[in-house]
Amino acid sequence: MFTVILPPLRERREDIIPLAKFFLDKHAREFGFGYQGMAQDAEQCLMAYPWPGNVRELENMMERAIVLSGGKTVEIEHLPADILEDKQTKQAPTLQQNLLDTGLNLQVEQLEKRLIQEALNKTGDNKAKAAQLLAISERSLWYKIKKYF
Repeated sequence: MFTVILPPLRERREDIIPLAKFFLDKHAREFGFGYQGMAQDAEQCLMAYPWPGNVRELENMMERAIVLSGGKTVEIEHLPADILEDKQTKQAPTLQQNLLDTGLNLQVEQLEKRLIQEALNKTGDNKAKAAQLLAISERSLWYKIKKYF
């Protein structure tokens, strides 16, 4: 018996992009998508992120990104808000202004509606699969469908 010591992802930055691409490919096949790559700014965000959740967090993030991209190129907007926080603060005053103009609640509702529509499209309107894809309960999905559509 021997012990394998694997340093955390934040100490192996050179592994972030190859692992991200591996997970994107894996989940694209799982969901039946074609995978067209990752935008450079999305890669830069991944490299800048401290990865407190390590490889498991990266895999979950890539699964979400491939679903949101619909199998197309993974763009920066397909990444979670917490990974974008620093980048948006530095680079996106137009996004901040848009939030101020329309309000956070409206922005969240529009994003939620878009994500639900994409999940329903990807699953052929199968609500159980769409709920699973969105990581919410079927009951929550039904409520949101009633609210938005």
